[in-house]
Amino acid sequence: MRAVKQLADMRSSFDWAMFLILDIGNPEIESVPLGTRFVIGLLQALAVRAAGFGTISVSALAPAVK
Repeated sequence: MRAVKQLADMRSSFDWAMFLILDIGNPEIESVPLGTRFVIGLLQALAVRAAGFGTISVSALAPAVK
């Protein structure tokens, strides 16, 4: 069971990093202050799977993040 949690944590961390890296230069994301962008990325990585909502419109994200 612990291994499943670790895998889920690794996947969320990877999603968060990819949100930040792949959306560099995206005007929709660049308009958000950097500190807020980190929090939004974390929420985007965790909440989309858990609750079904997001902080940034999915259509505004880079194609690789969708």
